[in-house]
Order: sequence, then C-alpha cells, then structure tokens
Amino acid sequence: MTLLKRLRAFLSKKESHSSFVDPVSSQREKEMQLAIGLIEEGNALEEQGKSDLALQKYRQASSTDSQSARAHLNIGNIHTSVGRFNDALREYRTAISKQADYVGAHFNLGRTYMLAAQPEAAQTAFQTALALDPSFVHAYIALGNVQAELGKTEASVASYEKALTLTPGNPEIYRNLALTYSEQRAHAKAIEKFECILEMDPASELAHQGLITVYQRMGALDKVLEVCRHALQQSPDSVPVYTQLLFQLSHDVHTSPQDLFAQHKEFATKFELPLHSARYQHEPAGSADKQLRVGIVSADLRGHAVTSFIEPLLSALAVVPDVELHIFYNFPEEDEASARLRTFLPLWKNVAALTDEQFAQVVVDDEIDILIDLSGHTQWHRLLSFARRPAPVQVSWLGYPGTTGLQEMDYFIADHHFLPYPEFDACFTEKLVRLPITTTFLPFEAAPDVSPSPLLQRAYLTFGSFNRANKISREVVALWAQVLREIPDARMKLAGLPGLMDYQFLINWFQEEGISADRLDFYTRTYMEDYLASHKEVDVCLDTFPYTGGTTTNHAMWMGVPTLTLTGKTAPGRQSAANLLHVGIAEHFVADSEQDFVAKAVWLNENRSYLTELRMQLRARFAQSGFLQPEQVAHALYAALRQMWGVRCQGEPARPFEVLRQEEGYVCLPLEESST
Repeated sequence: MTLLKRLRAFLSKKESHSSFVDPVSSQREKEMQLAIGLIEEGNALEEQGKSDLALQKYRQASSTDSQSARAHLNIGNIHTSVGRFNDALREYRTAISKQADYVGAHFNLGRTYMLAAQPEAAQTAFQTALALDPSFVHAYIALGNVQAELGKTEASVASYEKALTLTPGNPEIYRNLALTYSEQRAHAKAIEKFECILEMDPASELAHQGLITVYQRMGALDKVLEVCRHALQQSPDSVPVYTQLLFQLSHDVHTSPQDLFAQHKEFATKFELPLHSARYQHEPAGSADKQLRVGIVSADLRGHAVTSFIEPLLSALAVVPDVELHIFYNFPEEDEASARLRTFLPLWKNVAALTDEQFAQVVVDDEIDILIDLSGHTQWHRLLSFARRPAPVQVSWLGYPGTTGLQEMDYFIADHHFLPYPEFDACFTEKLVRLPITTTFLPFEAAPDVSPSPLLQRAYLTFGSFNRANKISREVVALWAQVLREIPDARMKLAGLPGLMDYQFLINWFQEEGISADRLDFYTRTYMEDYLASHKEVDVCLDTFPYTGGTTTNHAMWMGVPTLTLTGKTAPGRQSAANLLHVGIAEHFVADSEQDFVAKAVWLNENRSYLTELRMQLRARFAQSGFLQPEQVAHALYAALRQMWGVRCQGEPARPFEVLRQEEGYVCLPLEESST
C-alpha cells in the first residue's frame, strides 16, 4: 500500500470515527430537541390563551427530557398564573435542582414566594438570582419591593437605586422609590420622584396615579383634583383618569350639584358619543311575561362594601323562578366572599380580561334582557360596554351614588329617602326608579355584642369617625371643630385610617380651629371584628360631607352608635340621611345646615340619657328595618324589573316610576318627569 493510499485509508477511518456517535449521547440529544420543540409548542398555546393545553406540552417535555429545567420553569409559571402557588414553588425548586445556576428559576421562585405571602423566602431567592447575575435589573426591583414590604426601607431604597444605575430613567423604578418614600411619610421626596417621571413622560398614568395616592395620604384633596385635571390635559382620552376626576369631584365641597352633573354629561360626550355607531340594535321585545335574563356587572362582588349591601338581596332574587341571574365579575382575582356568592349564583363569568367591546359581545351572546351596573364611576367599571347598548334595558344601581351621565343607561334605582322626588331627578340622565328601600345590608356575622354606653363610665361625650380618609376635608374638620368648641370636654376618635397616612395634617387642621391634639385619638384600619369592637369607645359618629357615609353608618348603627350627618344637595350627600331615615332615628341625627349640625350635637350632649337608651335599642331597630328584609326588597326589585321590561315590550322609552307595597303585592306607579 502506497503512502498516499495509507493516508487516504487513515483519513477514511478518521472520518468514519468522527462521524460515529455514542448511542447514549445521540438519544440524549434527541430527547433535548424533542423537549425544546414541545416547550415551543406550549409557548405558542399560552400566547393563544390555551394554558391547559400548554401545560400538557410542558409536562410532555419534562417526561421526554428528565433533565429539562426549562420545562419545570414553564409548568411553574402556569401554576403561578392560576394561583396554585405551592405547585409552582415545587416546580421552580425542581428546575433549580436540575440547573443550579438557572437565574430565571430563582427569580420566578422569588416572585411566587411574594404572591404566597412569604417575603423572607422571596428576598433570599432574589438575592440568589442577583448573585448569579448582578446585572439583572428586574431582580433588583423585585428585591426592593419585598424589602419595602418587610419594612427594610433603607435596603429597599438601595436596591432601587442600584436598579437605576443599570437602567437610568426607568419610570417603574422612580415609581417604586416614590411609593417607598411615601410609606416613610417622606411625601416631598415621593412627589419629587413622581415629577421626575412626568418630566420624562408628561402623560404618564403611572405618575399621575402615584401623585394622587400621595396627595390623598396628605389630605390635599385640592391637589388631587389638580393632578386629575393635569392628567386629562396630557391624556384627554383616558377613561380611568376621567373616572378618577368624577369620583374626586363628588367629594369636593366647592363643586355644585349642577357642575357635578355637567361633568358627568361631559364624560358621555367624550366617550359615549363616539360609540354611537357601535351600538347594538335589538329586535322588538318578546313576551312581557317571559323569564327575564338579568345580568349584573360588578368588580366588587368580593370583600368589598358593595357585597355587604347586595349579598342578602341577590340570595333572595336568585330563587325567584322568573329571573335567571347572570353575574359578570369584573375583577381579576376572587376571594372568600366571591366563593360564597358563587354557591348560589352559578351563572358566573369572570370578564376582567376582556375589552369593553368583547364584554359587550358576551352580553349579546348570552341574550341578556336587563343589564345592571353596580360600579358607576368607580375603578373597574364597564360603562363603555353599556355605551354600546348590549342589552335592551340597562340599569345603574348601588355601587356609585350618582348618575353615569350615559344616554344609553335607562334607569337608576333609588328610594324616596335617598333621592326624594322630584328634587334629584334633574341631576340624572337615567330615569329614577324608587323602591321602598334601595337595597339590603348584611351585618358582619362575627360582630361583637353592643356594649353599654361609654357615657356610663365617664363624664364626657366621645365623637367618632370611621369614614374613608379622603372624605375628611379641611371644611369637614372645621365643622367637627365647631362641635368640639361648643362641647369643651368632648373628645374625637378618628378610626379606620390607612396605616401609611400621616395624621399630622389633621392635627394641624384641628389646631388651626382651636382644638388641641390631646382631644384627638387616631386609629388605623384593622380586622373587621376589631373595627366593630372599637365602636364601644364612641357615643356618636360625626359624618363627612359632601360625600357622606353609607357602609360605615350602617355598621355603626349595628353596634349601637348613631351618626350625626349633614344632608347634602347631591346623591353622595344623602347616603347617611337615607340610612338613618330607614331605621327611624333621623329626628336628632339628620341636620339640614351646619348650624343645625352643631345644635343637634349640643342637644345630644345635653340629653345623654337619650343616647344611652338608644344605644341598647338601635340594633333591634336596625334589624326591623328594610335593610334586613331581603325577601321583601327582592320582591320590590322584581316588580321594578318587570315594569322596565313591560315598558320595553310596549316600545316605549324609559320613564320614572315608584314601587309601592300594597295588600295584593308590589305595584308600580308612574311619576311625572321633572324638567332638566
């Protein structure tokens, strides 16, 4: 064999040798490639919203390649997305056991620990991710978040600052820094950071919402309105910002009823009118006696005040044979209250992820006859779905004390105590329907017993407030201070306040009115049972205005504590008055002027035996009121729904009416429309 031939033979053997693949390695490579393909198929299915099918693909990938850390990561992600946190944590740990330096697995492990309320474990996971990749910006942000939750504010700020060095000008980091400063009550620094965001992006909704939060904590309601208006100048088509503006205006003592109504109609001009051509056209109604398919739209059927009012009524309405209740739940998460409601409301759909247009189509596809809004101009509303007229009859009720401003909203449900006829009809685009009582109320099941009057143990009167902090304006404090000046030995307890709120501005306001800080006590929000028990220290609640109490007024009455309220000229200003009228104690507690408010407080101080006796009677009186008669209220509401549908069947436009109880049942009588 010549040298050349030997060389060729050697090369041939080398080639043959190099092309030979060990069977074990070949199989492993094949498994890896198959697993990668399955994972990519799963990713595509996830993007289409088919999480269950994606999960199957990821599990197949894990079975195909037992060493695939990525498959376990993706399985964990799906578990996290649906709230199966323990399963997700197990999968992330498995991914890490197969690839110890898998940064993404450590990071997602931390995120899920946060969701599972295990902040210490989350902190460790984020720190591990950063040890593996010191340039991981989102891990610094997440670490800052969990450190803030743990109260490690200095460490939190340091983490955010480190993230800023890696991505200068990142608005998310500025926002988190600002909120951390706000939680430290360093409001000036918080405002500075939010304004940095606005310098980069004058239309930043993130910055505007953050400033609103900070100014609310400072009690600067005028600044809140200023931010809302500035935000609308930058983003005139922002529905959430306009909603925030309307909600804030309803708390403003300087906004007249006429201006408030005009602003609500302006909302319709800006956002409803452009959808005129997108309205659904409905066929003529069928039988007036058909079973009614009633849809209820709300984001608040959870641990929220709305549930306290509506749960007993929905329970009673759900068993009415001629009504099929459909619930369109518009909040991303559900809780124990949601689960409880679903036990007797099986036709329940979570529509939070749908656009307004998509949700409207769902209503049409479900052939809803009457669609009821429980949100009004509050967060998570669906008013732009209502603007498309997805149901033949549309109604607003309960969740917002005022008009929606929409022309496509037919009715607003109230009662004569809440919105006396005809005084308030001209302030609504809807036709007012008045029931004997607007809704029911569910007292807290574990509420403590009513305690004897604190007046029996001490020589002075204690006033209280349990209202939301953003209802307490400078003008409200001025009126409360008048009461305290007229009754020099009285004290004031302000409870239910946010834990992050700086009370100093309230103390300053009282001091400017001549009331020293030693006459004031402040208490933060707590669990419901403790919140109700704290009423044992209060003789009379003093209400806010122009946005009065509702839930707080009822909880207080259940605990034997009446509320002194100043009735207003807008719907929000009549909530407490209506509740007190329904329970039959309005005479000494509903004032029609500031002078009357102070005079009634003085009378109560001079007639303490009246208060001590009323305290022990008030729960029973509340129990005898319409608030605790859900079957009767359901019958009245059913009569109203039938009347609305009957008007529709006649081809007539919506018109105001009232529902009255008579011997033969509930009847609906027309009311003459007032001019607008």
